[in-house]
Formats: sequence, structure tokens, C-alpha cells
Amino acid sequence: MSRLLLDLNKTAIPKTITQHPPPTSGINRVLIIDNDKSFHKVIIQKLEAFAPDSSTQSIYKSEDAINKILLMQTLTNNDIIFVNVEMTGMSGIHFLEKLNTLINKQEGRPRVFIASSSLDHFVINKSQKFNFVEDFIPKPLLDDDLRALM
Repeated sequence: MSRLLLDLNKTAIPKTITQHPPPTSGINRVLIIDNDKSFHKVIIQKLEAFAPDSSTQSIYKSEDAINKILLMQTLTNNDIIFVNVEMTGMSGIHFLEKLNTLINKQEGRPRVFIASSSLDHFVINKSQKFNFVEDFIPKPLLDDDLRALM
């Protein structure tokens, strides 16, 4: 289990999906599913340093993330998903349940990390029941945390 910190930043986020440049090697795609716009900005800056060839997609609502994954049709072992478990609308846990159904229908399995400021052990434990969730990463995400994932 990673370090635990608390961040109570709850801001309104636009309902868009932003796609960043495509990969040339290494990690294929990184999906950031979080309603905290500042988290997207921070992680994208860090990924530019640690995984410059990855394609990053910013998604602010779980419902949009499910639709995006359905459009992608295939997730691979070289894809990483960061998801916040505490979001408005469809919660991160509900997203993980839907993702579980999608993953079970394909061969590739993305690397999924819970990135959250939640200290709710019930939520943390519930998210870890999914065998594709690799770890819980508390916010704010430190360089060493992200570097260790790459």
C-alpha cells in the first residue's frame, strides 16, 4: 500500500475528453479518469518527463470513460488507467465494476491504479477486490510514485 495523504480539492470540471499526442513506444495509452482538473494537469506534466511516448487521455466523468473504452475496443497490457474512486455521477467503484465486465471480454489487461485523496478504508478495500487494480496511489501524486509505475 502506498503512502496516504488527504486532499479535499473538489472543483467543477468540463464534460470533455482531451487527447494528447500518440505513443511511439513503451506505454501505449494512459487514461486519467478524475473530476479534478488540477490532477490531470499534474499527471500530464509528470508523464511528459517519465513516459514521453505515451498517449494521454483526460476524462473527467466515469460515464465518458466507459464510452471511450468501448470506442477503443481493445485495452492492452501496455495501457495504464488512473481512476479516482470518489467522483460525482458514476463513482469510481461503479466504473471499476463496468470495467471488470469489459476486461473479462478481452485478452489484454490494462494496469489500473486508484489515485485518490480518500482515506476511507472501505472504499480502498472495495477497489482492491478487482484483480486488475494494481495499487492505491494517494494524492498528491509524487514523482517517485509515478516513476515506480513506469
